[in-house]
Amino acid sequence: MGLFNRRFSDRNADVIKHFSNDPEPSFWGKWFGGLVVPVLLVYYGGRCCVLREAVLRGRGNVMTVYGAEAVALGLAWIFGALFLHFHYFWTTSPRLAYFSELGKIIAGAGFVVSFCYALWRIALNMFC
Repeated sequence: MGLFNRRFSDRNADVIKHFSNDPEPSFWGKWFGGLVVPVLLVYYGGRCCVLREAVLRGRGNVMTVYGAEAVALGLAWIFGALFLHFHYFWTTSPRLAYFSELGKIIAGAGFVVSFCYALWRIALNMFC
């Protein structure tokens, strides 16, 4: 089954619905999903940016990228962490909930731009 002929399952719809709605205001959701996991992602993304080296793992394959591609992937990890932080931490806080949507939009746009730039650079290096 290829990328363009997959069926859109109910599981995919549930994931999309989960991130479009507000999360449940629970202790674990706020502190684990909104702080612990994003800190770990920012650590790895910052490591990729500083060392200019990132590792992509696939089905039994490992690809290491260096330079601008690694920095772009590191930024994608950081923007993904920011999205999770805005979604799980800011949305459940009454004072910060008003600003969480703007933060999620900026973090999501930053993730898309940096990830697409990394993929573009990797494709250029592979085929040119």
